[in-house]
Amino acid sequence: MIRKQIYLWSLTPDATGSNMPSSGDQFSILTGGWGNNVTETALVREDHFVVLDDFGSTAGVAACTQTDGGGNATAWRPNGFVQIVVDTTHYYQNPENIKSWGVSGDASPFPKDITSNYGYLLEPNIYIKPFQTWDVRYVMLNEQPSAWSVTKPVAEVFVQYWLFSGSDALICEQLLKLGIEITVDTVEWYRSQLLLARGLDTSSWEWYLAVSTKYWKEQREAEKMAPSRGLTLNNKKDKDNS
Repeated sequence: MIRKQIYLWSLTPDATGSNMPSSGDQFSILTGGWGNNVTETALVREDHFVVLDDFGSTAGVAACTQTDGGGNATAWRPNGFVQIVVDTTHYYQNPENIKSWGVSGDASPFPKDITSNYGYLLEPNIYIKPFQTWDVRYVMLNEQPSAWSVTKPVAEVFVQYWLFSGSDALICEQLLKLGIEITVDTVEWYRSQLLLARGLDTSSWEWYLAVSTKYWKEQREAEKMAPSRGLTLNNKKDKDNS
């Protein structure tokens, strides 16, 4: 089974801001205690395979605080960054291989608009295999007002991923071994190859070699037909989000 999953985290301060994390405090948007949370760590089950393919957060480098007549903040933008963690590995690192804060909301904004739709794309996607844990962590680096008067979230993080389960999770494992990108299309394509090969011996190396060769040949033909690599990526993203 293939399911598209979306997780939306949001944070709305109370009047005193006591429910806001401190500046520079990186925390989990899943179980970190700030905003809306889930109750369990994201552990991939034995018969599951997760492909994380898109995320974004509230954009805003400068705070641009607006206040009412009483000095309470009515509008504020976080200088926020999103980091993906798989087991103990931080996905985004600085050039010297030291973990970074992650991707800025300005680079990967949420919600997207006509001016930001062509920002950061998560390519290649992040694969999370069975028995691995994964987390999405967020940090806001600018100073916050001491008093608030807001009713809407001041910070949001959007995460989109595909959850493959059962036989489709096993197909993901095989595609990974063959060096083929794991998407909904490639999983369905591989399943069709298994159906075509019904009754044949699919445990041999020759069969897997033939399947992977066929895939890469079709990919090269598709790239020749596409006007540019950028158009291919944008079309893929539009299809996944439709």
